[in-house]
Amino acid sequence: MSFRSLHEAAIHAIPRKHRRPPPRLSPSGMVAKALIVRGLRKAGLHHPLQNVPCTIGIVGVDEGSVDAVSMAARDILGAWIVANFGYDVVVHDRTAGRRKGLRSLRSIVIEAAKGGERGAVLFATRKDVSDAFIASAEGVVVLDPVDRAVLKGAFMSYVKRSPEPEDLDLIATLPLA
Repeated sequence: MSFRSLHEAAIHAIPRKHRRPPPRLSPSGMVAKALIVRGLRKAGLHHPLQNVPCTIGIVGVDEGSVDAVSMAARDILGAWIVANFGYDVVVHDRTAGRRKGLRSLRSIVIEAAKGGERGAVLFATRKDVSDAFIASAEGVVVLDPVDRAVLKGAFMSYVKRSPEPEDLDLIATLPLA
């Protein structure tokens, strides 16, 4: 039995009272969450928003925004921190710098489907997504560029007010991270 299978068995065996919610998202995580939710709705994938076991692909993630997007994906998929084992939602980073030495995408999706788990796979471009992943995953979400509406929502959730429209346009030119 491998360490990974022991880890997964321990996560499922721990009762709900030993789980705690993840920390609050950062402002860049809030922007990433809004972009992912928008992409899910455009793709007609409403069930990941309701913590249903599924595996989704997220396209358009650059190396600088991997942390923000992965935390946002965990938040959307309803992740909890389970005792000392980490999160119960798996996010696989398949962007340019992290592709080597990882399991195949098909094995990731098949394993997630068997165990009824929730997970996401991050991709840099649409051409990085294989046909096997598209056929076996729930769907693939393409992140839109950051715009004024997304930034306004992030500001409203953090500081309860929004900057001027010109300032929002300036902030939209910054990288997500």
